[in-house]
Amino acid sequence: MTEYTVDDLLRSENLQEIRLAAGSEGLHNRIGNVNVIDNADSYDWLHAGDFLLTTGFIYKDDPEQLVQMVDLLSKINCAGLGFKVRRYFDEIPEAMLRRADELGFPIVEIPFKYSLADISNEITRYLHNVEDSYFSQYLSIQNGFNECALNGGGTRALVETLYGFVHLPTLLVDSGWRFLAACDPEEKLSDLISKKQMFDQEFIDSIPNKVIGRTKVLTRTMNYHGEKIVTRIAQLDDSSSIYGFLLVFEMGRRMDMVDFVALESATIPILLERVKAKQISEVKHQLRQDFFDDLLQGRIESINAVRSLAEIHSMDINKTYMCMVTKLIRKKADNSEDGRNAFLKIKNEMISLIDRAARRHEISTVSIHRSDLVISFISVPEKRRRLRSWEILDGLPEEVQEEAERLYPLTVRIGVGT
Repeated sequence: MTEYTVDDLLRSENLQEIRLAAGSEGLHNRIGNVNVIDNADSYDWLHAGDFLLTTGFIYKDDPEQLVQMVDLLSKINCAGLGFKVRRYFDEIPEAMLRRADELGFPIVEIPFKYSLADISNEITRYLHNVEDSYFSQYLSIQNGFNECALNGGGTRALVETLYGFVHLPTLLVDSGWRFLAACDPEEKLSDLISKKQMFDQEFIDSIPNKVIGRTKVLTRTMNYHGEKIVTRIAQLDDSSSIYGFLLVFEMGRRMDMVDFVALESATIPILLERVKAKQISEVKHQLRQDFFDDLLQGRIESINAVRSLAEIHSMDINKTYMCMVTKLIRKKADNSEDGRNAFLKIKNEMISLIDRAARRHEISTVSIHRSDLVISFISVPEKRRRLRSWEILDGLPEEVQEEAERLYPLTVRIGVGT
């Protein structure tokens, strides 16, 4: 497979006066794209394989930030940096060159006689004409995900398909950063996945929480057993909601351009699965609400009908149930359409939160929401029937309250009946 590297750029007949200033270990870094870095907010939009061009203008008043630039570009797996001298800097700062040598990140000095466009055109010309297998690899990745989706593969199968391309620990979480699926055959993330709260709040807060239609992959660093793990994060969102995040952890090697293509390609089919799951959940919830309305108001006259409908909604009419009512008090009421939609989302997530907490206590629950209430019907095991309510629940209400108030801008009050 033909590749275009930093070394190839340095050997260009049209750019004979450019030279390698630092980072010789990265001479064989593959260049897949060329871009200009002209503001400090550009990093989240850069990609592995990008060769960046700069005059240093963005840090002309704070040259120490240029060292941090090298750190960030290296972490993103950019191919290298072309630095034009005698524009804002007479020479490339020594501290920047030292850091590049430490990281093996190539910095190419661009003499004043060349414009950034000259460098960009040279790279683009070669990339457009080189015969590469990149496109065939892209088609192979797309076909892999399409085949998985057509065969009925759900989110777990799609995550496993992604792992088959990148061979790095892969994790899918929902919009609240709760575990959905993972593929980690070597169990490098076993401790992380087993935790109730998988990521610390500082890590979560570093990720944008708005729908932004992002097409690029975010890069963050996660502390895991005292080691800093570079983490690539793809947000799953449509025009109105965030459905989760897909993460790949660089444990053992760094991702290359093809790995990034696989990660980005996985987001669409997984997003569609998440949207479908949400729609099914909403329909099931509405049917469940209708069932309880009819049951409590005496509209279902046949015991056989009750039995059949109860089984559909995971209830057994031969068992004893107690009721737990969770009142959600918003700290700041918002009756706009966006506010109502946000509160509905919280109520739906509260049902999932209660179900997960109940499973940890080996308790079975069926929940619906009404207005600002979440009403949970809790199956009472035979061996616990003679116990008091607080003994039966074994700390479940307190756990639900604590987790809900940590995750959402709510005050939560919970009442339990017989």
